[in-house]
Amino acid sequence: SGSGTIPGNSSSDIVVNSTTGLTGGLRFTPGFSTINSLTVNTASGSNVMLGTDMTTNGMITLTNGELRLNGRTLTIAPTGNISAAGSGSITGSSTSGLVVNSASGLAGNIRFTPGSNMLGNLTINTGSGTSAAINDDLTIHGTLTLGNGSLDLNGRDLTLAATSSLSNTGTGNIW
Repeated sequence: SGSGTIPGNSSSDIVVNSTTGLTGGLRFTPGFSTINSLTVNTASGSNVMLGTDMTTNGMITLTNGELRLNGRTLTIAPTGNISAAGSGSITGSSTSGLVVNSASGLAGNIRFTPGSNMLGNLTINTGSGTSAAINDDLTIHGTLTLGNGSLDLNGRDLTLAATSSLSNTGTGNIW
């Protein structure tokens, strides 16, 4: 893999349609890591890996395959969302982060790859009366930050590891 970067901008859409996934990570030019939308449509077991932190202002569509956070942070901006369509998942780790700032909450549940349903840090800061729902059990190894809105467990288990902490910076709650 080379050292090239992607100069993202808020109107950039990235669509990965691949039968094998990508061999390198999505690396963004420093200061240009915000995109509009991301679609991952790879073969089952194949992935698209982040090489740097990334922010999406629009829709994340996980049609098939995995979005591997790879120790990076994925931020869903106030205008961002996750599509309810598809069967793809997010592959987390104890050093990965997810920040949900979606003002309207999320349309789709956050689906995690079996065996990789963990995050270092999770921030929920959706609009009042809105939520972000998980579709799988989840373990937090760093900080769970509740701003506004709700983390909907959707009948799943949330585990705070021995190294984790909880920060409530607003009116957010877990249900």
